[in-house]
Amino acid sequence: MASLRFFKTFLTSPKQIGAILPSGVALSKQITAPIDFENAKVIVEFGPGTGSFTRVLLERKKKDTRLIAFEINDEMADFCAKEFPGVELVRGSAENLVAYLKEHKIAEIDAVVSGLPFANFPVPVQTAILEGVASSLKPGGYFLGFTYFHSSVVPATHRYRAKLKTIFKSVDRIAVMKNVPPAYVMRCQK
Repeated sequence: MASLRFFKTFLTSPKQIGAILPSGVALSKQITAPIDFENAKVIVEFGPGTGSFTRVLLERKKKDTRLIAFEINDEMADFCAKEFPGVELVRGSAENLVAYLKEHKIAEIDAVVSGLPFANFPVPVQTAILEGVASSLKPGGYFLGFTYFHSSVVPATHRYRAKLKTIFKSVDRIAVMKNVPPAYVMRCQK
């Protein structure tokens, strides 16, 4: 069962996972909503975990659209490889995005959907990943992440939101009450 696998992985790697349950359907739909699936050529996912966002991305993307997923946790990467063979799985950190795209001659990407707990990351790691995303997105492309309501009072979450506003042209925060726990989608456009 995906929820049990997710919870066990959270217990062993709470800074990598950041939640005790996988994201729900409402959050998955909201986080992927702004992607132009009709025209997208390359979509990247950070931290696919048990595939809550991955399923929606695979269902909505065109047949020739590439879906590249970065997963650093070995157990989650094994799960992703088994459950989602249509995903180009990168077993490594989101910090490797720019190098991976260069190696595979990908000039730009349409969107990044992130399940990573960015507010948990040290500021230099957070900055390196987000700047790599911004430099890789096509003009008008999206970085899509989320934070939980309860984390809104945490200084690290405030720093993360402030960082997003320095990197992206626009940053919108959309409430998703039908998630456990309730969350905000961070919709950032280049």
